[in-house]
Amino acid sequence: MDEYGGSVGGGGRYDEMIGRFTGQSTPACGFSIGFERIVMLLLERDFRVPGSAKKTAYMIEKGMPADKLAKILAKAKALRGEGESINLVMMKKNKKFQKEQLTAEGYTEILEFFADREVE
Repeated sequence: MDEYGGSVGGGGRYDEMIGRFTGQSTPACGFSIGFERIVMLLLERDFRVPGSAKKTAYMIEKGMPADKLAKILAKAKALRGEGESINLVMMKKNKKFQKEQLTAEGYTEILEFFADREVE
């Protein structure tokens, strides 16, 4: 694949390889497809699977009271039931970096939940 600079698949004959394990000369051929490479190339081109679920991350502050956490979990469960992808993560000190990571993983919406604020 010219624009990638490498292959995304390959194959050939493997007659001698089987003989190494079995002691018998056996004709063989095989192939491989680099799915990880293909997916990487698609993602680099911002490919999105048609109809794929919306990806939302809930960043939850440490020390969240149990009653508020229960509301957040119920909200996530309801949205998951509607087909959305919801990821619950504990909020880290470096929120900017954490948000960048989540965005790189395909999360299009990132909501923050704080212990001292009401859960909507």
